[in-house]
Amino acid sequence: MSLIANVQARFSAQRLINLTRPDAGNQTTADTTLLGYACTDVEAMVRVYAGTVYDDTDAQHVAVACDGVVALLESRMRTFTVEEQNPMTAWIARARALGKVTGRDKVTPTTNSQYQPSPDLPEGATTVRPAFDNRRFDDTLLDEPTVGETS
Repeated sequence: MSLIANVQARFSAQRLINLTRPDAGNQTTADTTLLGYACTDVEAMVRVYAGTVYDDTDAQHVAVACDGVVALLESRMRTFTVEEQNPMTAWIARARALGKVTGRDKVTPTTNSQYQPSPDLPEGATTVRPAFDNRRFDDTLLDEPTVGETS
């Protein structure tokens, strides 16, 4: 079921008529072209704000997106004063919350390296030492680094 079909199933015909034809007089049907554009816009906004592609089979996506279509149509109907809250502001917060549970998944670290980790503690050893830190170098004293002349 597409987003436009989900919106039409969840909201009354009169509500959709009022949202899609606010300036028209006695209309009996909703403007499906305008409703389709709003649905397309909300699908794009889900991608932006939730960080995921809208999926008709996911109930969370459908719930947020249907409310987003209504909020978008309401916000396009009129301007809001400072005291009034634009319905899109609340919807954007919901879309971002949706993104926290469905989108922006963390990347699982993997490797295709053929190196194997060394054993944690070889037999008889009390301290884990890397392979390049061999005990045979314990008696070796290194010279001081040569430093150029200073002025």
